[in-house]
Amino acid sequence: MSRTAVQEVLREAGAGVVSACLTLPLCVGAGVLAFAPMGADTVPEAALAGLLCAIAGGAAAALVRRSSFVVTYPTTPICVIQGSILLGLTAVPGIGRPGLLAAMTACVLLAGLWQVLLAYSGIAHAMRFVPHPVMAGFVSGVAVLIAWHQVTVLLGLPASHPGGLAAFLPRPWATLLGGGLVVLLLLLGAYAPRVPNLLAGLVLGTAGFHLLHAALPALDLGGVIGSAPGHVLRFLPSPAGLLQVLHTPDLLKGVVLGSFTLALVATLDTFFALRTAQFIADIPVYPRRDVLGQGIGNLVSALVGGLAVSTSLSVSMANHKAGGRTRTSTLASCAVLLLAGVLFPKALALLPRVVLAAILCTLACRLVDKWSFQVLHLALTAKEPGKRRRALRDSAIVLAVFLATLLGKPVAGVTVGIALSCILFMLDMSRPEVAVRREHPLLPTQQPRSPAEEQTLGAWPGTLAILELHGVLFFGNAQNLAATLRAAERDSDVVVLDCRKVREIDSSALGVLGRAASRFRTAGRHLLLCGAEASWQQVPEGFPGSGLEAGFATLEAALTCAEQRILDASSASKGLAPEPPQAPLASRFPLVLEAG
Repeated sequence: MSRTAVQEVLREAGAGVVSACLTLPLCVGAGVLAFAPMGADTVPEAALAGLLCAIAGGAAAALVRRSSFVVTYPTTPICVIQGSILLGLTAVPGIGRPGLLAAMTACVLLAGLWQVLLAYSGIAHAMRFVPHPVMAGFVSGVAVLIAWHQVTVLLGLPASHPGGLAAFLPRPWATLLGGGLVVLLLLLGAYAPRVPNLLAGLVLGTAGFHLLHAALPALDLGGVIGSAPGHVLRFLPSPAGLLQVLHTPDLLKGVVLGSFTLALVATLDTFFALRTAQFIADIPVYPRRDVLGQGIGNLVSALVGGLAVSTSLSVSMANHKAGGRTRTSTLASCAVLLLAGVLFPKALALLPRVVLAAILCTLACRLVDKWSFQVLHLALTAKEPGKRRRALRDSAIVLAVFLATLLGKPVAGVTVGIALSCILFMLDMSRPEVAVRREHPLLPTQQPRSPAEEQTLGAWPGTLAILELHGVLFFGNAQNLAATLRAAERDSDVVVLDCRKVREIDSSALGVLGRAASRFRTAGRHLLLCGAEASWQQVPEGFPGSGLEAGFATLEAALTCAEQRILDASSASKGLAPEPPQAPLASRFPLVLEAG
């Protein structure tokens, strides 16, 4: 193995140590939350279940999923949902502890199966349709939530304390230690980016905590995370419990509905974590395989401890900042959790809570999306109307998703953000760019003309308008197009629609063009199209869009045809009859452009 490869493995292992230290208190607390409805006597086993599910479920997901630094374990949001499902199941009459444990295992198993089906159904590919402003608002909201939940630990607010200044800083030395560590980590990240600053902060913070505590025992620096219980796991379901689930309709219904809820939330978590990872680190994402990995992780986790697992945005970002790039770091995290839980339970128990809170606050500061501030600044200062309008639109989407995430409704916020993005997109599309070019008299072309013909064209008293259409013509902007054509019909005798920059047109817009062509013919005026696709003329007879003159490949050809019609009308003293134009040539005179 080369020296570079050894350095990469060591870097990945170091990142795994950092993420394992952050995962331990989180997964233990999540396990307690999930099984809280069963009573306080289940806390030791629930804490151990959280640890074991983080090890087994996280490793299984990492092995199946595409290699990345995204960490999987029983997260707090997913376990809160699981706890609410368990609370509803406790209301089923005649269900004891074995039945409830079996129900939770079955619920997580079914959730894993739902995720496997979602992966193979192709729904997982929907993640690529999430707009960037939605992701920016979600990421920033999660960052603020992470920091908010750690502020109480940094300030020591849960502790009992008297009034006055102590009401705000009940543990000033702990606040000083945690705040100083946050500043140190931010400075290291800014001025020494190659240093694994989170790992350095964990080591220095833990050492400083215990040195201060040994030298000055009177200082209140807060507590440590404590050790996980050493009880034998008793969450594996019994056959009698599984039979009770199958033979109790209310219990079975709650398990099925609850499992589907868990699967949807966990899949959304996976989408957002992977999109954020792709956004930050530019890694390849394979939605089907990644969701399949999460499903397999839940299947394994259900058999080990009965807890659902999901991706963690905060710990994943900590893993990335510490140097994690591949599944080596996530597997190293699982290995560290296993070894630490078996060999060094007392060492893990001595990790200070304030140090972990400082690391998570630092991570939250780095996670805030800086593009959101740039687009907000652009919305306030941009002088170009189009650029300011787009910035205002993006800012509104970011703010909507950000506030919904802060209020604890990230799924609803993302849904609103996507819907708002679609609505604003349709509004933008409903305003096609139309450039109206006018010249009076008729614009001369390079088609050879006799002196008499040039005199006839020069004396023509009418007006020519050229409308250059851009973008997509569809039902959303068809009425605007109709109003533009009516205005051109009033002001001009010959109107040429330059459609070379039109990407798509639907039946509504074709109908508008067809009705306009009929009005022009009735009024003795002329509506010509250039650059239109041949399919525009393939409209059934009787349909409003039938009979369009879309056979001109270039603007020069359409103008040449208009000249010929004027000449024919002048010489024959009758309605203009179009003749096939000659080869298109470049125009001799520039066109006058007016905004339309």
